[in-house]
Amino acid sequence: MIQLKFFFLFSVLSSATFHAQSIEEKIAKKACFCIHNTKDFEDVNKLIQKCVIDAKITIEEKIPSKDRKNTVEDIRKTVGDAISILTKYCKAPIVGKMGEQKERLFYQLSKKDSANAYFKIGNEYKTIKKYPAAITAYKKATEIDSHFVIAYDSLASTYQLQNKLKLAITTYERSLQSFPQGSTALLNIASLYFKLKNNEKAGSFYLQLINNHPEKEEGYYGLAKITYIQNKTEEALRNLLNGMRYKNSLSNELKEAEKLLDLIYSKMKNENILSTFHKVTKEYNFTYKK
Repeated sequence: MIQLKFFFLFSVLSSATFHAQSIEEKIAKKACFCIHNTKDFEDVNKLIQKCVIDAKITIEEKIPSKDRKNTVEDIRKTVGDAISILTKYCKAPIVGKMGEQKERLFYQLSKKDSANAYFKIGNEYKTIKKYPAAITAYKKATEIDSHFVIAYDSLASTYQLQNKLKLAITTYERSLQSFPQGSTALLNIASLYFKLKNNEKAGSFYLQLINNHPEKEEGYYGLAKITYIQNKTEEALRNLLNGMRYKNSLSNELKEAEKLLDLIYSKMKNENILSTFHKVTKEYNFTYKK
């Protein structure tokens, strides 16, 4: 039985900080929660500015009015200083939101109607499992628009359904030429290389996924599996816990992660290094119950 008692990294940092915090630090930490929890936004920079200003207002409500710095110059400086230290407390949410913003630009229909028409046909054939016809249509779409990212990804996933794994990898790689940060292509290439037992390449793409989308737990889970196979047990545990931070307790991914966690626990127990297991789980504010 596993009980999760996770808090996000910036929350952990907050509870572990004992020195007197400046108002800028308090604003930055509160803004982190706002950034992480905002789902609908158009521009990351505007989101950051809004969250910092809202945090400033909330924090300063607790300060006596006579002690507040309300000049335009003071307000600009406080907001600017809070923004400048923001990544210290919530780099992952900011990078994650930047990734989401980029994906909205690339994960959309083509500006060319004829490419979209073939893409729609491809989807229809794929739905009824007529994969050769779907592949022909997706190829037509990418010939018309050579930067049609979702068409490349759909073509690659159709190859996967036919178990043509190397063709799928090549096609996802073509997708990355147009959008190097694409999470769909990065995750699927990593998974395919893992399936082909090429752990070095799989690990490389999982790392790229983490670097560009640090709040997508699949990257951490993938690295956890690879490092576990490589007998890097503590590293596997850390990768796993990093991923579990970002998922709710009902997800299928988390259930699979819990199974791997049980394996890691058993392995460390057999190797008489449970002290390391407990040390790491304590660092992550995580309670494990067998």
